[in-house]
Amino acid sequence: MSCPICLEDLDVPTCPPCGHIACQECWKGYIAVKIKANVDPSAIPCPTCKGGFSMLSVDTKWIPQKFRPFLTDPLRKVFLPDDSDLKERVKKLEQELAVSQNALVISQNALQDAQNQLAKDQNQIAILNIRLREFADTQQKLVNAHHGRRQQLQIAQQDVIRSREDLQKEQQAHAETRHSYSAAMKELVGKNERLDVDVLSLKQQMQEHGLEPSAGPQPAYSPIFHFGAPSSSFTHTAPEQSFATNNSPFAFGQSQPQPFFEYVGINM
Repeated sequence: MSCPICLEDLDVPTCPPCGHIACQECWKGYIAVKIKANVDPSAIPCPTCKGGFSMLSVDTKWIPQKFRPFLTDPLRKVFLPDDSDLKERVKKLEQELAVSQNALVISQNALQDAQNQLAKDQNQIAILNIRLREFADTQQKLVNAHHGRRQQLQIAQQDVIRSREDLQKEQQAHAETRHSYSAAMKELVGKNERLDVDVLSLKQQMQEHGLEPSAGPQPAYSPIFHFGAPSSSFTHTAPEQSFATNNSPFAFGQSQPQPFFEYVGINM
């Protein structure tokens, strides 16, 4: 280690309260020069740190005996280790410093790579956020479309229900109509059967009175029931001189049609 004043190896290393080491003789010469230059002895600057220290001597006769051992000279000797050990320690420190510097460079490079990767990740996150917003918009559109479609299906279902109810009403009305038609048909069949019975009874009465119809043209009616015919009258056209007796209660001597009996049709 060299002296900061003479720039040579240290000779009797000595330091002021600031701790910077120099040769003992160099300190004495330096302080003498400063005092000759009218520098305050209580604030002599250190040549290394420029910190002031006092070189005023203390008159110990005014200090109690028990405190005198605690009084120290501003310049104290420093005992340094062997130079070889110090050099070895400096060399190791330099090596450790080089390793630390290399590690620092590696750390800086790793930090730069991490920052670059972070920037890439941030860009990727921004892209993913954009896609996520697009997906959310598409999902909302699909939800709205599904909601509209569901409303349409509900309306269609209600229309189907109403159509079914209308169809059921129509079926019930048709069933009632068929029932009424069936009742009317049964009634007409009964009337037809009664008319057939009346015709047979009338024929028997005619035979009893000696009135036999000639082999002329047949009546224009048919005793068979005609369903669904409009309201009309069925007449029998009596042939001329179809009966032999003129004093019969049935007179058929005219050539014009005579009413025999009527079938009244029912409009269905």
